[in-house]
Amino acid sequence: MLFHCISNSVVPSCKTNSTDNTNNMPMCCAWVTRPGSWPLPDDQLKGLLKRYDINKDGKLSRKELKEAFRSLGLKFSGWRARRALHHADANGDGVISEEEMNELVKYASRWGFIIS
Repeated sequence: MLFHCISNSVVPSCKTNSTDNTNNMPMCCAWVTRPGSWPLPDDQLKGLLKRYDINKDGKLSRKELKEAFRSLGLKFSGWRARRALHHADANGDGVISEEEMNELVKYASRWGFIIS
């Protein structure tokens, strides 16, 4: 199976000259995934992220998150790792613990990982 971010595999359903001012997307555009691709379930994303716990301490550091996001095909993986830590690190210790993992997955799944 191949895992990657949906933002790299979407196609617009129409084209128009009117654009949304926030991201220059056509306003009538309905983004759809390519045929044969499915959203990655949260439990599978969680399992994939846990594989990047290099030092096996049960926590994900910013460096480990950056590598995970880069390996999953996300652009700006360093920035995304910082944002994910800011969002999911409830106790502020600089790592994502097992207790914080569900919040990380919930946050990261908004980026649209798919199986194709």
